[in-house]
Amino acid sequence: GVYKAWVVALPPDLSNSIQFSVAAGQKRPPAPLYCRVPPSMLSSVTNAREQFFIAPPPNANDAAEAEEDARRRGLAFLPSIECSPEMVGAAASGGGGPAYGNLPTNVVNVQITSPSSGESVGNAPRPITGTIDFGAGQVQFYRFLIRGPQFPDWTVIGEPHYSPVINGQLEVLYPPPTAGSYQLMLELYNPSGTLVQQPIFVTFNVP
Repeated sequence: GVYKAWVVALPPDLSNSIQFSVAAGQKRPPAPLYCRVPPSMLSSVTNAREQFFIAPPPNANDAAEAEEDARRRGLAFLPSIECSPEMVGAAASGGGGPAYGNLPTNVVNVQITSPSSGESVGNAPRPITGTIDFGAGQVQFYRFLIRGPQFPDWTVIGEPHYSPVINGQLEVLYPPPTAGSYQLMLELYNPSGTLVQQPIFVTFNVP
């Protein structure tokens, strides 16, 4: 199956330092790339991200082999460990997760035509239109997030989308009832669960 989970990406030095305790003769899983954020910590973990993952089979040996195969194929595999406060702190200081400043631009053909940056929108739902065109294996899914007076933290709107769109509807924007300046952010993820390129931002106003 495929699951959605809130996770924190672990920096390589922390990932490689984690040792799994396994029974004699049991295959050891590869070093974890992510830890799952428990519900009790979610409100305080600012670098958590909600992503899609392949679930492991029930047998531990099969799960270890499946995770290795998923990595070779560039597929994100459901993390088996929960985040501790120490892991979250190390990830925040050690570069875990996407570093926007180091990501390339214009890897995928992306253009948001509406709303345009700086536009005022009314109270009625309106389509977010434009183009997100990519080839096989480039993008697993894309999604939109919003931030502004009613959403102090980045909040996902709508659903993840998996197919290219050319000059069409990308998502539906339901303008927040609270007036002010808002930002939309478009993120594109590759099959390994990391960002393809720098996010695209659009600012709009709710009168």
